Amino acid sequence: MILLTILGIINFTGFVIHLLFTPIWGWGGDLKQLKSQNRRAALTMNGMITYLFGFFSVVNLLWAFGVLEIQKTLVISIIGFWVVRSILQLLYYSVREPLSLAFLGAFIFMIAGHIVILL
Repeated sequence: MILLTILGIINFTGFVIHLLFTPIWGWGGDLKQLKSQNRRAALTMNGMITYLFGFFSVVNLLWAFGVLEIQKTLVISIIGFWVVRSILQLLYYSVREPLSLAFLGAFIFMIAGHIVILL
């Protein structure tokens, strides 16, 4: 239980650091130097890594205190991953582009498919 708690705290620290990447590392200026597509990709990847750190910390802490049903938690976390990815798609990419719309459709299909698994 102590090790899981420590791991959860370390993962939560990673979550917070990734949320604060722009002010900590001065990403604002650096990202402006990138092409638009690369800037969006960097922000999207950081968003997804942030999600994973948050998920890992929740799993560690809930498991440590015995309030976790691992199978459902994993499926719910997969749904959360695709929800966050869909939101980032809407924030950083145009839905007017057919490829972007196709990706968004695939992400929504992943969300729906995993919800069906939970039912």
